[in-house]
Formats: sequence, structure tokens, C-alpha cells
Amino acid sequence: SFFGNLSTVQTEQVKWPAESFTAQKLQLPLEWLGYEVDYFKLNSPADLPVLDGNCRVIVLPRGWQIPMSVEGPLVDWLNSQRLAGRKIVMLGAVPFRDPEQRARFITAFGLGGSGAAAIRPATLTEVARDAAIFDYEVTLPLVPVAFTELRAPADARRILTLEARTKEGATVVFD
Repeated sequence: SFFGNLSTVQTEQVKWPAESFTAQKLQLPLEWLGYEVDYFKLNSPADLPVLDGNCRVIVLPRGWQIPMSVEGPLVDWLNSQRLAGRKIVMLGAVPFRDPEQRARFITAFGLGGSGAAAIRPATLTEVARDAAIFDYEVTLPLVPVAFTELRAPADARRILTLEARTKEGATVVFD
């Protein structure tokens, strides 16, 4: 998993893996399932890791931010990892601020949508969900936050699909 952000506010900085979204929300369940989490921070293209055959998944965590100088090489690296058979799990927004790199990423991964932050919806409706994950004892609360305008690739396993409607009546579907 990658970690880090570009915040200049001391209390909001993610300097260490233990401060990351992955460490705080995902590491324990992943280890329980038998996985080991390795952490990488990107400050330059030279920091892109060389992965061994044991790496199965690359996590792009929620809140992750990188320098713009790393965005182009990262898109190329992620695409090469995808082509090598590794799964890429993206939690939260697309981590690319440069519109050209965001568009390259979306195209390379077959995503739909612009990748831009969408406006905050007035209502959310569940369109579809993976029953193997969600049909247990807890009801999924739908929280109307600003979602990223993305659709999963046509051949992807969709875990959750939501329809957001703005106060003005515009509708956007998210996977």
C-alpha cells in the first residue's frame, strides 16, 4: 500500500505508515486473512518499488496524495503492474491532480467517468451490491459525501453501485 500526503498542516500530515488509511482501517483484516501489508511512500519516480512475485494487490488508499512530478511515471508503473496480473484496489478519489495523467489512468484501466470530484449529492440510492460482502447482520449506511465520478470497467466485479441525485435533479452513478 502507498501512504503519504502533501498537507502543510502538521496535524494532517501522513508521514509514517501507521498514520495511513491502510494501517488504520485495512491492515488488521488483511492480516487476519493471511496477507502481509508492505508500505511505500513516493517522493520521486525513483521511489516506485520493484515488486517480487509475492505481491498480489496494490492499494491506492483513501486520502493518498503524491507530487505532480510522480504522476506520469506512476500511471505507467500501475499499468505495467496491471498487465503483470496484479490487482489494483483504489479506495477514494483518483490520486492524480494533473488532468492529463488522470485521463491516462482512466483510459489505461478502462474506467468510465471523468475522475473529477462530483458535487455533493442530496440523495443516494443503492443500485446494486455484492451480497457475498454486504448481506450480513449490519445494514450499509448510505452517506451523501462528494464522490469521485467513476464507473468500474465493464468486466469488473462491482461491490457497490450507487446513484446520486443532486438538489437540481442531476443523476450520477458510481461504482
